[in-house]
Amino acid sequence: MNKFAIPLTIRRELEKILKDRHILFNIDDSHPHMRYRLTPKNQPTSPFFFNIIEIIEKGGINYYKCDYLPASDSHLNPEQMEVNQIGIIKRLDYWTKLVESYNETSILFDDPITQRYYEDLETKFTIDDADADTAPYENNRQS
Repeated sequence: MNKFAIPLTIRRELEKILKDRHILFNIDDSHPHMRYRLTPKNQPTSPFFFNIIEIIEKGGINYYKCDYLPASDSHLNPEQMEVNQIGIIKRLDYWTKLVESYNETSILFDDPITQRYYEDLETKFTIDDADADTAPYENNRQS
């Protein structure tokens, strides 16, 4: 991304917000329907994003139309809003903290011992029915 393509006030705030974060973010300005897109770096499977879709000037004040996922720690739905400069900075800060929280080690998903049990069990269960994905069992096998 070209550093001259983003408003200086937003760039400075982004730098402050992301400076002390353990996770690094990509900033992309190549999407045709968005001005800027932030995504977690080195996490290709992450569904998370923060898009600044449009910058609108109203009465000499810039407003930022944005959407982002996750929108909160209680649901995984994207949210869209139009906010002023202070609002976009608060939303960006909150969003980066959420993404950082998701990357903390989880005993459910990141524990190597538990994960090994899952891997061991996975290989023991197989489906021998060749058409299991396309046809039901015969009636006499279902009862």
